Amino acid sequence: MNHDEVLMLAEQRPPALPVPMFPLVSQITAGISGVWVLGGESDVGKTTFTRHLVYNVVGPDLRVAYLDTEGHFFDKGANAGIMACHDSGLRERARDYMSVFQDSDEFRAHVGALPVRRALIVIDHIQLEAERSSSGGDSFHQIDGVMKVAIDWSNAGHIVLVLSQVPRNFYGRAPTKSVFKGRSSLEAGATIGAALWRPEKGNDDLLQFVVVKPRYIPKPKVAVNLVREGWCLREVGLVPVGEEREARSPRRKKHRYEIVLDRAYGEAQVTTNTAIVRAFQRAEKVSERTAQSRVKECITLKFIQPIEDGDDKGKYRRVGEREGVSPSASGSGS
Repeated sequence: MNHDEVLMLAEQRPPALPVPMFPLVSQITAGISGVWVLGGESDVGKTTFTRHLVYNVVGPDLRVAYLDTEGHFFDKGANAGIMACHDSGLRERARDYMSVFQDSDEFRAHVGALPVRRALIVIDHIQLEAERSSSGGDSFHQIDGVMKVAIDWSNAGHIVLVLSQVPRNFYGRAPTKSVFKGRSSLEAGATIGAALWRPEKGNDDLLQFVVVKPRYIPKPKVAVNLVREGWCLREVGLVPVGEEREARSPRRKKHRYEIVLDRAYGEAQVTTNTAIVRAFQRAEKVSERTAQSRVKECITLKFIQPIEDGDDKGKYRRVGEREGVSPSASGSGS
């Protein structure tokens, strides 16, 4: 491809796409285009925000291909609640112009067969997609490969939205450009790197959308506050970023079981019962039977969740940390 051909391709690229439901997000990002990476801790609302964005723009002018690695679309209540926030024609538009996949190979084959004309491609979320591709190796190295594919799709004219977990030491903290979990390629490959977080401790209904790393625009000095009303999200205003960083939520003290789980899991999201039991045996000098009891208590406290199907059946997934659980709560004996 010679110089003139490259310039012609650049001139023919479609402009960034505004999202009517989120005009303030569109304002501070200049619209969605290229590769967006959206980070956030577990259960903060990344998928809910993304589904609203997708449902707001899907139609004959923009097809959607959505990789749902965690099975969010199997939640009937979430489906009904989110779709009820949109117009009555949504179901028909989504039926005709949106495809949802749980299988990574089927998803990639579908995207590869899409016409050159622009589509919106969603990977929800990249750490699990990388884990699926790791074949037992280091899943975090696979993030680089997933991002390379995302950039290739973007270069072909598509819009790519990648959801990312954040490291646990960022939970409850104002986001920075180091917020994405796993590899620097997440930050480096993003056209817009953004995060969702809860700026007020104890207020789960107030979310904030913050741009932490833009590529082609100046870094915004404001963030967007959103209020969650049931399954609906509504923008309520712009907030100076510096002001929010000074008023960041204090980090809660971790439950002592969470500290042991940090050692058992490392940077992984999934591990075995054996690994967790051994971590408790080493940390607390307890018997295997007592360590097994600790595993059950961690499930009750919703620190971990058994996986009941798929390739990881029988293992345990690390889930969101609970607010307000004191370090001495539950299981203080041996």
